[in-house]
Amino acid sequence: MALDSQTDKYDLEKTVRYKRLTPPHLSEWCSSLGTYPNVLSKVGGHPFVSNNDYFIGDVSFPNADALRVRELYLRAGPREVCVFHPQNVKAAVVTCGGLAPGMNAAIAQLTNTLVGNYGLKQVLGVRYGFRGFLEPSLSMYPLQPDVVNDISLKGGSILGSSREVPRAESIVDAISDNGFNQVYIIGGGPIDGTLKASQQIFEEIKRRKMKCSLAVIPKTIDNDIMRIQRSFGFETSIEAAAQSLRSIHCEASCSYHAVAVIQVPGRNSGFFAVETALASRLVDACLIPEFPFKLNSLLNHIYERVRVKGFAMILVSDGAGHEYVASNGKGHANFCPILMDEIRKYFDERMAEANILFHDVSFIARTVPSNAADNLHASILGSYAAHGCFAGFSGFATSMINDVVAYIPLSELAGRTKTVPPQLWSEVVSMTGQDF
Repeated sequence: MALDSQTDKYDLEKTVRYKRLTPPHLSEWCSSLGTYPNVLSKVGGHPFVSNNDYFIGDVSFPNADALRVRELYLRAGPREVCVFHPQNVKAAVVTCGGLAPGMNAAIAQLTNTLVGNYGLKQVLGVRYGFRGFLEPSLSMYPLQPDVVNDISLKGGSILGSSREVPRAESIVDAISDNGFNQVYIIGGGPIDGTLKASQQIFEEIKRRKMKCSLAVIPKTIDNDIMRIQRSFGFETSIEAAAQSLRSIHCEASCSYHAVAVIQVPGRNSGFFAVETALASRLVDACLIPEFPFKLNSLLNHIYERVRVKGFAMILVSDGAGHEYVASNGKGHANFCPILMDEIRKYFDERMAEANILFHDVSFIARTVPSNAADNLHASILGSYAAHGCFAGFSGFATSMINDVVAYIPLSELAGRTKTVPPQLWSEVVSMTGQDF
């Protein structure tokens, strides 16, 4: 039943079921929590948010069936009452996983909020991801506003990062041994990376009934985290990749029978490849994990492009072509070497030359300094993560949803990814003319 019909009398209140996505709170497992008035009340300019302030995430109304369950997100922001006194807080900040533009901005604003607004005396940066919790040789990095003032001008993370994911029990042991009662994790990887590990660390904290708030500031240039409107750093990375494609286009157009194979991030979903393709408008084919393709048809498409215009460019997500990689017995290995070999064979069989140019723009896209929009985005998420921890929430992530910051339970994010919708993919197919 369509809702836009003027004749239908549809009682939404009786039909819609609202599901509140409420993040866990320390009061669920800590029996003796103190309460303290928020010190921000003395500063002014900080309107407090109620714990009953929810908003609808998906505001679209495509049909009646879609209205059966509407998810409500808890609005982020400072609360009038805190469960931590600033004098008793020791906070840890750690950056994990692959680099992304904006990580330094998140560190900077988180530090400014914790030290400048809440007055914390102990905010320590953990070096090189989770391994910094476990290796005594990696000393903690004291974070102060004067230290982080201009770090957003730089790419990467001043704390370093790593993709290692130790056992949750070991990390929680280190959190306890170091006396941390607030832990801020900047990272992504919903399937087997930081988000998944953070959820496991939180569950161990909860199992031990520790008074410790854990918040995740999600980042990934893959932009593949469920419920996350747009990951910070994604916009900057797309700009960097599109600029790289302009240079590759110049090289390819000046080379005889060039076929440029360009690898970009996107192991589980193809948002990066799709938006780079549409932003640059330079590629002849785009391959992503969500939409399989026929290899022989792809090769013919590239051959014809080279024959007609003298060169071709193929944009390949990390996870694209997995069905062909698996058939070659290489597990989750990269498809690009296989693709380049197949291109050579196809051209050789037709007595044609193929000058193959391989480029991996992933590292360029990850390491550039963030633009103004991503600086702002990361800064807001960092600040609001601090407010959530002081309010006693734990096992949550901060995120923009419809331009409103929300606290989302990690259980709603870990272990799942969002994928490129068919409508967006059709724009790429229309632009490249690929039909394979």
